[in-house]
Amino acid sequence: MSRAKATGMSLSKIIQYAKLREQGNQTINERLDILDEQEAILNIEKSKILDHIAFIQNKKNLYHSSLGKSNESEHD
Repeated sequence: MSRAKATGMSLSKIIQYAKLREQGNQTINERLDILDEQEAILNIEKSKILDHIAFIQNKKNLYHSSLGKSNESEHD
């Protein structure tokens, strides 16, 4: 269950998942639904993180470009 917690799954979902698991293989579809839901949440978070990384990379490129122009003008 520590893996489920590491994915950011809520405690109530972890408990629900654990109870379903205790009931055996007849609850596999319900457990898959919980995992699908958590995967969708993580994909949204992943998309947000990738957007943040792209912003930082663009900002760094602007700064590097600016530094390059400053260095060029210092050598003229």
